[in-house]
Amino acid sequence: MVVNPRNFLPIDKIYFGAKIQNSSLDNYVLNGVKIKCLDFYIKSIRQIFDRFPLKNSVFEQSKFIDPKHVISRKTQSISEISIHFPNLIDDIQVIDNEWRMLRNIDFNEVGINTDEVEKNDVHHHFFPPHQLNFGAVFRKLN
Repeated sequence: MVVNPRNFLPIDKIYFGAKIQNSSLDNYVLNGVKIKCLDFYIKSIRQIFDRFPLKNSVFEQSKFIDPKHVISRKTQSISEISIHFPNLIDDIQVIDNEWRMLRNIDFNEVGINTDEVEKNDVHHHFFPPHQLNFGAVFRKLN
């Protein structure tokens, strides 16, 4: 894994927790703490890359989790990846049916603005409590 600092957020844009964000420490000391935290993040990511087979097809196939990918309707079925998780998925057909229903929804028609969908906001957009009771419809995906 190659670490490219150009891919990093500026240090003042990285969230380090409430205590750091509201610290009364001198800016020089505070930046030192943030740099140490960033160094820890980088070392952690290197360890993950060294220990896990991220080039494995399961990880490559997991792109379907990205809500933008769901909206694009590029993945017709998740049965191929589902077979890798027998302890989590007891009926592949049921979860695949739910997937196919989810990918075929007209999200704009049900009030989900597809232009605002972000990766880390899946449940907010696809399983909102106030719309269509998605959690009840997509029991396995939820």
